[in-house]
Amino acid sequence: DTVAGGTGTDILQISNASTVVDASFTNITSVETLNQGTGGANQTITLGALANASGLATIQGNGAGVDVVTVGATFTNALRVDMATGDDNIDASATTGALNARAAAAALTAADTVKGGTGTGDVLTLTADNDGTGAVTTLITGFETINVVASTTVTDDIVITMGANSTQIAAGKILTVNATALTDTGATLTFVGTASETDGSLSVTGGNGADTITGGGFN
Repeated sequence: DTVAGGTGTDILQISNASTVVDASFTNITSVETLNQGTGGANQTITLGALANASGLATIQGNGAGVDVVTVGATFTNALRVDMATGDDNIDASATTGALNARAAAAALTAADTVKGGTGTGDVLTLTADNDGTGAVTTLITGFETINVVASTTVTDDIVITMGANSTQIAAGKILTVNATALTDTGATLTFVGTASETDGSLSVTGGNGADTITGGGFN
């Protein structure tokens, strides 16, 4: 099959559980988004030089389906991955391209593995959702920044909790947490670092609410 997108943002939608390899992009051009059209369906996607040439920039999950995305060294586009509620495995550790992994806070659990790349522009974007547990970053590695996005309900709080290990921040590096988007005084950030983090530093900026911030074991 040959698929040639136009000048706008074009979407290629997959139905049902699927496996997409890099060769699948051989005759695909100017298609920016790949999404799963079936709620709860699993998808396994491998990106390389052909996906890079296609112009792919965004992958979207759907519901409780498990998204397994492997980004090879020859895929160097900036990539956005919209995670849903499944136990996802996003591995961009081989690429120099910037990864922006995005999720509602509660959708990121200790069962989700998300690995940033070898560059310095990897961002984990979490949306405030007023969930009491919120995001758990146990299996997150290779990210330089966590950005907090306000909910459409502007008073929604966010909780971010680090797991009990020293792998979430690389040795000698700084993880920047930016919650300045929480401009409503009713929206708070609760950030819980871990004493197990012994070789990386945190820089946490809250919003306009009464935030609660606990650091790590190194800083």
